[in-house]
Amino acid sequence: FADALIFVSKAQKNLFLKHFSDLFIPSYVIYNPLPELYYMPIEGDNLGYFGGPSPLKGFSVLLKAWLKVCRKHRARVYATKMEGLTSLKSLKRIKMLLYGKLDESSYEDVYRKIKAVVFPSIWQEPLPYVVSEALLRGRLLVASCVGGVPEIVEGLKGVFMVEPNDANSLTDALDRVLSMDR
Repeated sequence: FADALIFVSKAQKNLFLKHFSDLFIPSYVIYNPLPELYYMPIEGDNLGYFGGPSPLKGFSVLLKAWLKVCRKHRARVYATKMEGLTSLKSLKRIKMLLYGKLDESSYEDVYRKIKAVVFPSIWQEPLPYVVSEALLRGRLLVASCVGGVPEIVEGLKGVFMVEPNDANSLTDALDRVLSMDR
């Protein structure tokens, strides 16, 4: 009984209409407003990952790629939403610093220490906030080419797109980003 359908990205609209092509309801894309964030000076050469241990967020892909580059670079990965995993010594040995959910002050402290955000998601996220936040905070971005990500980053410098679930292309992108100076 809807008069129209509203989507937050073209990717979300296209995915929906692909499966429900027989619907003849007007549909529109109305992007979520950008958050009011500001550039933060970069004080470290590290990476940030904000997706938790979920396979859908690509943590296992990040882990495979990180194992290939971590010894080559002095950088660390700051990973959040890792409740229950923060004491894993095996991840600490490969320079992964794990945090649970952070308060605003701790979150900003982590952001200062990173020069790039890694978004290795393998599912079609409509309009991921972490991608917009990384760009507004002035960070390089290594992201899977999924969902609404290409719409957000189209034409922007400092963005390295990789195929989803491809640890080799993520390894190459991480190596390139970590080889760059701030």
